[in-house]
Parts: sequence; structure tokens; C-alpha cells
Amino acid sequence: MLADSAVKMIKDVISICNKGMKIEPGIILVVQTAGKASTWNPHVHFLITEGGLDKDGVWHNVSYMDYKMIRKKWMYYLLKGVREIMGDDEEVERIIDEIYEERGKEGLIIYAKKEKVRKRDIVGYLIKYVASPPIALSRIVGYDFDTVTYWYKEHATGKGVAVTVPVYEFIRRMIQHIMPKQFKMVRHYGLYARNKVSKVRKVLERIFEGVKDVAQEFRNLMERVIAPGSYRERMIKSFGKDPFKCPKCGCEMQLWEIWHPKYGVIYSFPDDPRYDVKE
Repeated sequence: MLADSAVKMIKDVISICNKGMKIEPGIILVVQTAGKASTWNPHVHFLITEGGLDKDGVWHNVSYMDYKMIRKKWMYYLLKGVREIMGDDEEVERIIDEIYEERGKEGLIIYAKKEKVRKRDIVGYLIKYVASPPIALSRIVGYDFDTVTYWYKEHATGKGVAVTVPVYEFIRRMIQHIMPKQFKMVRHYGLYARNKVSKVRKVLERIFEGVKDVAQEFRNLMERVIAPGSYRERMIKSFGKDPFKCPKCGCEMQLWEIWHPKYGVIYSFPDDPRYDVKE
């Protein structure tokens, strides 16, 4: 609903800014659940083409969109979507009425600006919100087995704020951002939708020169950023420590035994037929 509401909003705004003409833009949208403080703050990031195609396949430029209009339209479509999902819930209706009363003149908060950037910068922007975890390791500055301390930068002041929470609360804040299996964090709409790409491919190839280069560059960077690797490789890359080296003598450790609280010993090195303990 969050993603669909955002798309309805932007299409409506583009149409209004283009004197009511219905045109189809290309939209790449990323759903994000973590806010600056890594708490639950669902929002979306999306890249849109500066224009779109009409029903006859003619391209129309749209390089300006009214900022205030976007804020008000976003509030309208988002709260409408909430109403449709929640049904006749009196508490929900009360909260929605309060939002309209408080934010009716200004609309909801958004961040929108025209970007003139290099292809690599666009690719980096996408990777940041697709592949990055809720919090960077560099923001975790303290751990004493009972609490975790991390920092974030406030939107309002731009200053760093330190937060200290119990260990299990920190874990809860992190795992709440793990989406259900098959949930699509990245979505494509309009000209980028799969069911429409084949119909407008020739037009897109003529208009968007270099799209293939951007797509290939994105795939290459994604493979380097989130390449799976082994457990050992991932630990060395993330923490700079080899989990297979003994912290006392520095020698490589050998897995000796795996024990399960329900099934007991499920692996024992002395019993492994691949190795001769006597040797």
C-alpha cells in the first residue's frame, strides 16, 4: 500500500503539472523501513524519469513539479490507502482526522529535488538502499555485553545523537526490518514495469541512450557489494577478524564437535571417517 500510494501520488502530480495530460513515467521505487535512528519508520525512495509517454507513444518532458502539491497529494493518497486497508475503524478515523487537522495546510514531509548526477552516483544511490543493513557498523560505538551504543544524525539539526539501549532491544530494532520472504523491496512501475517494457522498448532505446550501461554497471556493483562468499570471508570483510584463528596462539582452529541441546552430539571430529586422529 505504501508503494502503490506513492506511485498514484506521483502520477497524479505529473499529470497536473503537464496540464492534465495522462502520461506514463518510469519509476524505480525502494521500500525502506528503518529511519535515521534505525527504529521503525516506513518510507519510500524513488527515482522517476523527467517526463513520460502518452497513449500514442510520444514523449513529454516534465522537469518541474510543485513541491507543496506533492506534500498534500502524498498525504491524501497515503491516508486514503490506510482507510481502505483498515476499514471502519473508529480509532484509525480519529487519527486520520487529527493528521488532516494538523497537517492539512502543509501536507506530509517529503524530500524531493531535481538531481543532475553521474550514472555511477545513481547506481550508488540504489545500492545504498537495497543492499545496506539498517545500521552501518561504523555507527556502533559501544558494547559492554549488556548494552549497545550507537549514533545517528538528526534530520532537524544535522547533529549526531548517541543512543544506548539494552542488547535485546538493539537486536529487536534490527530484526524488525527483515521483511517476509518474497517481499519485494524494489519495485518497478510505469515504463519500467515488466508488462510494459516490451511494448515501449523501441521508444525507450531511442530516448534513453545509455540505459543498458547503467543497468550493467548496477549489476556489476551489486555483485561486488553483496557477493555471498563464505562465512569466513564475510567475517573478515565485515569485522577484520578471522573467526578460524585462535585468539591466543594465532593458529588455525579445527572444528572438534557440534552439540545440540535436543539431539546431543551431531558431529565429532574423532569419529569423522575422513580423518585419522592417530595421524
